[in-house]
Amino acid sequence: MTERPTQVVRPSGDGRVAEIVAPKPREEKAPVLVEPERTLPVLVQRIFLLQILLIALTSVLVLVAIKSDIGFFWFGFVAGMLGASVALLRRAQKDKAVLVEETLRSWSTTMMPFLYGGVLAGVIYFLFISQIISGVDGNGLLAMNLFPDFEAIGLGDGRLEVRNWLDLRPKELTDAGTLIVWCFVAGYSESFVLGFLQRLEQKSGNEQENVAHAH
Repeated sequence: MTERPTQVVRPSGDGRVAEIVAPKPREEKAPVLVEPERTLPVLVQRIFLLQILLIALTSVLVLVAIKSDIGFFWFGFVAGMLGASVALLRRAQKDKAVLVEETLRSWSTTMMPFLYGGVLAGVIYFLFISQIISGVDGNGLLAMNLFPDFEAIGLGDGRLEVRNWLDLRPKELTDAGTLIVWCFVAGYSESFVLGFLQRLEQKSGNEQENVAHAH
């Protein structure tokens, strides 16, 4: 229902009604829309710059790995960030205005998908070394031979330290390549890692129900 404008009576100096003035309706400001033709190249430039920095970081990690003995965790982390950068670039070209506006608010919002991709790559890394996915004797989530195997590292004095997790290395060159590819995929597609976590949750729930029925 449309509201009628309120009339205002403006009296004259001698007490008579001079005129009836209707107040002007308020003008609503139209929302400012982002023009993808102008903002998309800016986002592409930011993604390209961050990709260059990631490649430089990879070169630094290679040099450090040559001079010292480090594991493959950080290589997988960077691979996940590169995968997230490719996914962000593809989504920006498809979704355009909405995603571009949200991502270009600041540098932190631009870098957030990169960090998220690295975290997902770290999650898949720990799923691999814990053998939750491949399992032992085929008891993992998936019965496949496409997952990397890792070398066993001695604990020295018998204590487990954080460095032991980060210093793990794939057994063979093919295992190293497989690990990097899976970490890239984890950063590229968040549904990939979330699917594993959902299957792990379902399997855990089924095992708890079996134990409850057994008692």
